[in-house]
Amino acid sequence: MPINAKIGLPAMASQYAVAWGRIGLAFPELEIWLIDIENRIIEKSTWAEWGQPTTA
Repeated sequence: MPINAKIGLPAMASQYAVAWGRIGLAFPELEIWLIDIENRIIEKSTWAEWGQPTTA
């Protein structure tokens, strides 16, 4: 994803909180890579870092 997606990811995770958490629980290795092509930087984070996992 482009680095500017970093701005909207918390809102998206909040909007889809239950589904976001379930995906994080089902696929703990799932990562989101934010890519800044101008500065040649890749920021890696886990899916769960962007939302609160659920137990359901």
